[in-house]
Amino acid sequence: MKQTPKNFILLVEMLERELAASVLLGSELASRGHHVWLIEKGRFRKSPASFAPSIILEKGVTTGCLPKFRSIRGAGHIIAVMCQEGFTYRSGEDYIDRRVFSETLKNVDYLFLWGEREKQDLELLLPQVRGYHVTGSPRFDLLHPRFAQSWEAKKQEILREQGDFVFFTSRFGSANHFRRTLDETVDKRMETYTGDAVHSAPARFRYLRQLFESYMSTIDKMAARFPNLKFVVRPHPLEDPETWRTHFKDTANVSVRDGGSVIPWLIAARCVIHSACTTGIEAYILNRPVIEYHPKAIPRSELDPVLPGKITGSLYTIDELAQWIEAHFAKEVPVNRRASSDDLIAYHLQNAREPNAYTEMAAAMESFRTPPPWARFLNKVSRAHASKKMQKRYIELDEVNGLLQSLVSCNVRDRFVPAVVDEVGIKLQ
Repeated sequence: MKQTPKNFILLVEMLERELAASVLLGSELASRGHHVWLIEKGRFRKSPASFAPSIILEKGVTTGCLPKFRSIRGAGHIIAVMCQEGFTYRSGEDYIDRRVFSETLKNVDYLFLWGEREKQDLELLLPQVRGYHVTGSPRFDLLHPRFAQSWEAKKQEILREQGDFVFFTSRFGSANHFRRTLDETVDKRMETYTGDAVHSAPARFRYLRQLFESYMSTIDKMAARFPNLKFVVRPHPLEDPETWRTHFKDTANVSVRDGGSVIPWLIAARCVIHSACTTGIEAYILNRPVIEYHPKAIPRSELDPVLPGKITGSLYTIDELAQWIEAHFAKEVPVNRRASSDDLIAYHLQNAREPNAYTEMAAAMESFRTPPPWARFLNKVSRAHASKKMQKRYIELDEVNGLLQSLVSCNVRDRFVPAVVDEVGIKLQ
């Protein structure tokens, strides 16, 4: 018997990190006959009653999410969550103190988990939700060979523009935020963290600022040591790229590139350097030469994630890093794949070996209960409506359609079905 179509709203916050995966998941749901919209997170959260009762895929379960979720449920919606920070973290206790608030979970209907590690760490909290599913993330589906063709055109464009280059990825959104000072970031985090994380916040962010400045200095030294090589810096989506551009404005062989997915840049790069960054793991999965650099002069913080470095290996001195770069430019060096690293990724990431998170999530979402009959009444009487906010959009239809077109070559859909803009937002068909 054919299932009655359901309404799904997939919230997108950081386009560079989330849009491609949301398009992949949304396209799968749409192909199953459901109504699917891509909506900017801020736009939806400020006006949840402007949207018909739907199943909402949210991004986190922090203390700051609690009033938003109450408003969303008060407007008749069902909430599912996949925490964007549930993949790499130092300890379960610290992850919960910073990112998982018990009272917020009580306002969540369904939870998606990255892998067995997150499931074990949240074991005592999972009974608070209606149901949970260990699926991994569609972001990492897109790293598998099955989806390589979807990145080929962008990869070739990058190579035509850049030639061979060393790729430095940055993860210092807190130390170089595009909108807040470091002190403002600390104050904001202390408002949302719980437990020991509140007290450790100032030290955590001072440490990250120190690492950020050292990382910038390291790129300076590499650019000076190898004046004939090209270096590309990729700021984190939350960073202010102008800080990087200003710093390197007089360094001819360093360029700063932000915007768009990082994946084709990782594929195109001759080699990749990261600093305890998730993109390091992404590069490893893509079978690219990648290494973590952590300056020996700065002791590792007990709060910093160690997973990326465990996966890729680490270097600690300028000379070691210079030798590594030189080796990877001299010739194609075989990527050091290790069974232990592959097993470690699989423990943290359910879809590490098979690109099936998007199909597993879609199947689970089909089974979710729909908003109850009285949800339309809740939606109508809710005060959470902001007509002006409804008009503000930053997701570009052309970009969505470009991503949909690229998926055809990967046999996700048998033909290109363009998205459309309706009175709600960008709808996938």
